[in-house]
Amino acid sequence: MNVYCLKFPETNYYYIGSTTKDPMERFMVHRKSCFSKKPANPKLASVWKKHGDPELIVMGTYQNEMDLIDAEQFYINVSIEDPDCLNLNPVAGRPPSNKGKKHSSETKAKIAVAHTGKKLSLEHRANLASAKANPIIAVDPQKNETIYSSASECARLNDFSQGIISYLIRFGKPAVKGKTKGWSFRTVNNNE
Repeated sequence: MNVYCLKFPETNYYYIGSTTKDPMERFMVHRKSCFSKKPANPKLASVWKKHGDPELIVMGTYQNEMDLIDAEQFYINVSIEDPDCLNLNPVAGRPPSNKGKKHSSETKAKIAVAHTGKKLSLEHRANLASAKANPIIAVDPQKNETIYSSASECARLNDFSQGIISYLIRFGKPAVKGKTKGWSFRTVNNNE
């Protein structure tokens, strides 16, 4: 299990990733995606097509997946604000997402036209409502617990990164640095 960097020669561009498989196998998956019609990471694809194959640098080898994701997250935290960093997602171990991106007015109009006249079943509407209800419990460094309706509400009210909150929920351990140092987060179970 390795954390790796794809470094493009004669440029400052780079991408950080992790893999539980052979790094060269992961390199080939990135390459295939970059030359497909819909690349998973358009920034990476654009640089790859312009500058050719990057150098594959193994930055560390780890014995378990939790240490692997922690290490990748560390490198991403250090690099994500760098304009030469080609990572799209600030959270390690997750594929890129469109969450938080805004659609243009033209795209919104097309979506509205496509959905005009569609009726959602009661079951579908109930599923949509329950998907939005993901309350969490935030425990501050003084062990005070606060319930929030969602990770995004907690992030907004405390000026935290929603991605970091989700990461900490997923691994069930408190933050060790940054604004969330000493904080822990968990989802609210039905029996709480």
